[in-house]
Amino acid sequence: MRSKLKHFLYSGLEWGHINDIARHRRKKALLIITYHSVLPPSEKFRNFDYRNCVTTDSFAAQLRYLKKKYRVISLKEAEERLQNHDLHGYECVITFDDGFLNNRRYAMPILQSLGLSAVFYVTSAFIGTEEMLWTEKVNAILMNAQTEGVTVQLDEPVYYSLQNTKKREEASVHLRTWLKYQPVREQERVVRALIEATGYTPRLVDSDPERYAFMTWDDVRVMRDAGMEIGSHTAHHYLLNMLTEKESYYELKESRETIEKELDQACTFFSYPNGAVGNFLPVHFKQLAELGYTNAVTQVPGVNKPEDNIYALNRVNISAGMDMSVFKAYCSGAYKLLT
Repeated sequence: MRSKLKHFLYSGLEWGHINDIARHRRKKALLIITYHSVLPPSEKFRNFDYRNCVTTDSFAAQLRYLKKKYRVISLKEAEERLQNHDLHGYECVITFDDGFLNNRRYAMPILQSLGLSAVFYVTSAFIGTEEMLWTEKVNAILMNAQTEGVTVQLDEPVYYSLQNTKKREEASVHLRTWLKYQPVREQERVVRALIEATGYTPRLVDSDPERYAFMTWDDVRVMRDAGMEIGSHTAHHYLLNMLTEKESYYELKESRETIEKELDQACTFFSYPNGAVGNFLPVHFKQLAELGYTNAVTQVPGVNKPEDNIYALNRVNISAGMDMSVFKAYCSGAYKLLT
C-alpha cells in the first residue's frame, strides 16, 4: 500500500507537469546522476544490500528519459562549461562509484546502445582483487550471521538484536553510520570483532560475484577504450575526513598515480567516498588541486551552477526503490515537494 501511494503521489508530479516546471527552473544548472551497480532483474532486488543497485531494465528506461529530456555530456565538457559560464541548458552527466564488474558487464553495453557515455570512479586498490568495501563487510555479517544477536564495543557496549530481517537492517544502518565517523583503525577493529563474535566471515564475492566483484584493470581499459571516462574514488574507500592530512593526501596521490599508470592517461576526476556533508573538507579541496585533480563530486543532493565549488559538485543518487515517477521527480528536483 505504501509503495502504491508513493507511486501515485510522484506520478501526480508528472501528470500535473510539475516535473517540467521544476526542470525548466534548473535549465541552466548541471545535473549529475550517481549509480553504483546495474544488474539483471531478480528476486535479489528485494534484499536490503541491493538498495544501491538498479535493474538493467530500469537503467535502460532511465537513460532513454535522460536522453530525451537532457543533453547528456561528458564530465570534461561539463567542467569546461562550468568554468566558462557556458551551460546551454539541461546538461546532464552520468556517473558510477566504486568500480564493480557489473558496471562493465551490464551498464556499459546499455550506455553504448544509446550512444551515451559515463564517468566511472574506481577504488584503485580494490581493482583486480576479491576485496569488499568495509561497509559491505559489516552489512554482510549482520544480515547473514547465524545468531540471534551480537554485542559490539563502540563508545560503550551495544547489543544488536538479529532476530529478524528488520532488526538486522536496523543494526546495519546504525553500526555503519557510527563507523563512518570513526578512524580507519576503529572500522577495521569492529569488522574483526564482528567476525569473531558471530563466526561469519563475509565472502559475498564468492556467493554473489555479479553484485560484489570488482573490475580488473583489463576491464577498466576496455571501458576507457569504449569512450568512458575514468576517475578516482580513492585507493581504499576511506572517508577523507576520518584520515589525517598526510593520510588523505596519500589516498588521493596513490589512487591517481595507480590509475594513470594502468591506463596511460591523466586522471583528473574525483569522487568522495560516502560524499555527505562533513566527509570532505577545505583541506581536501587544496590537496586535490595540488595533485592535479580538476573537479570532485559529492553525494550532496542538488544541481550545479558555474559559481559553485568545482571540488564539491552535487549529485542525485539513484537507488533500487525508484520507479520512473520517482526518478523523474528526483532529476527535476520536484521530489522536494513531497519530502
